Amino acid sequence: MVRRVFVGLLLSVLVVGFALPAAAAQLRVMPDGRLPVPMIGVAVSVSPHGNLTTVGGFTGRHSLAEIYTRRAGRWQVLAHLPAPMHDAASGWLNGTLFIFGGGQAYSTRDLFRVQGGHTVRVAYLGHPLSDAIARPYRWHGEQGLILVGGHGGPPVRKVYFITGHAGHTRWHTLFSLPVGVRYAAVAVDGRTVYIAGGLATRGHVDTAWAWRPGDTGPVRLPALPQSLDKAAAFAWHGTVYVVGGLRNGGRVSADILAYRPGQRAWRVAGHLPRPLADMGYVQKGPNGYLLGGMTDGNPQSASDGVLRLRLD
Repeated sequence: MVRRVFVGLLLSVLVVGFALPAAAAQLRVMPDGRLPVPMIGVAVSVSPHGNLTTVGGFTGRHSLAEIYTRRAGRWQVLAHLPAPMHDAASGWLNGTLFIFGGGQAYSTRDLFRVQGGHTVRVAYLGHPLSDAIARPYRWHGEQGLILVGGHGGPPVRKVYFITGHAGHTRWHTLFSLPVGVRYAAVAVDGRTVYIAGGLATRGHVDTAWAWRPGDTGPVRLPALPQSLDKAAAFAWHGTVYVVGGLRNGGRVSADILAYRPGQRAWRVAGHLPRPLADMGYVQKGPNGYLLGGMTDGNPQSASDGVLRLRLD
């Protein structure tokens, strides 16, 4: 009798099906078109209309001045920067695209906004900045951007929340990392901010952090399997993913690492079709996008490919 019940339950599960826990979800990695040109060090954001938008970048030979947006699968020039640059941070505030820092041979202090097809300098930052990352974030009921890390002389420790008002910005310090980093991988899941890897003064780091409002400081997570920087990060329904990146020694990773709160270690959840580092990345709901990137540690290996990761 017990055997019949067990077999019946098993058949019911096979027929009806069930949802796997988020931690065991199958990641899918799919090609999603191509960029206008190969790019590394490109800032990527999602416009209020849901369009991928790129700012600057490096082709492996020269920096770019173009700001592109993808509409209905086609890339179009939205505006131009005053000068070519790469390694900026960008994001949208109240329908306006803001661009933080960047540079070529050296980092700049420029804060630009793009509106109506024109790029205008709004202000100068307090110090030169490049290699930072901006992500949408909501704090105290206000929608804004969180800005993490970067190179401003020494790597930046402070993490800022930025809002836009009448075409200008207001900055609030949320917390500070124990060690400043540039080229960190950053993801947001609800109110939780995840920061993984990066390049500190002493070299690549394997540290990962989580922070939520109310925390006195960032909470340390299990270390990454290897030190790396120039990786991407995504988060969905409690799982954070760290994708690709540049390891110590100059090797580029194709690993997709995953972690859920409470786990004792990161696990390998999948692999990219090719190694990638220094790619632009952005998340739109359950979809993570990787744009460009280098495949072998040499900037001249810059790719024009776009990959989409389905996270659910």
